[in-house]
Amino acid sequence: MHGPEHHFLVPAVLLSAYYNVTGETDKKEEKINLAQKRAISVLGGFCGYQGDCGAAVGVGIFVSVMTGSNPLSTNEWRLSNLATGRSLITIAEHGGPRCCKRNSFLAILEATKFVQENFKVVLQLVLI
Repeated sequence: MHGPEHHFLVPAVLLSAYYNVTGETDKKEEKINLAQKRAISVLGGFCGYQGDCGAAVGVGIFVSVMTGSNPLSTNEWRLSNLATGRSLITIAEHGGPRCCKRNSFLAILEATKFVQENFKVVLQLVLI
């Protein structure tokens, strides 16, 4: 329920859904592996000790991997940070204490809105 695996789970789910919807499934494994390498540095307790929920960081990882962002990018850099910020606001407005499962769900919900607004790709959510 709680732990840093959620910091990778969020971008992995989003990348998988994105590449399935766009039909670019050949890119999926490579992009998910890259997200895993990036997420490894988002340690447990990040939300309380660094003030940035790892699920929100996971959304930023998703957008940065999907767009090919790097520290010198312009629009891709902006989009990655904007997606992280929107997810973080949604999570913060819900309130604490930390709950990785809840925050991952909130981050994914926010990311689906962001992707539709900015990339015109609809990532459907199936709630069971």
